[in-house]
Amino acid sequence: MADVLEVQPVAEDVWAIDGPLEQCSPENLANNATFGLVVTHQGAVLMDPGGSWQGAEML
Repeated sequence: MADVLEVQPVAEDVWAIDGPLEQCSPENLANNATFGLVVTHQGAVLMDPGGSWQGAEML
C-alpha cells in the first residue's frame, strides 16, 4: 500500500501528498485526492482541500 500516495516537496517544510486520479477503491483506500502538509514549530497541519479545484482555491 506504500505506493498509493506520492509525497512531493513544495517548499521548506511544505509537501503535497498526491493520490491516484482514478475513482475511490479498496486498492487505493479512497485516497484519490491531493492533500497538503505543513510542518511548523508548534506541530503539523494536514489540509484536505475537498473534492474539487474550486474548493481548494477557496481555502
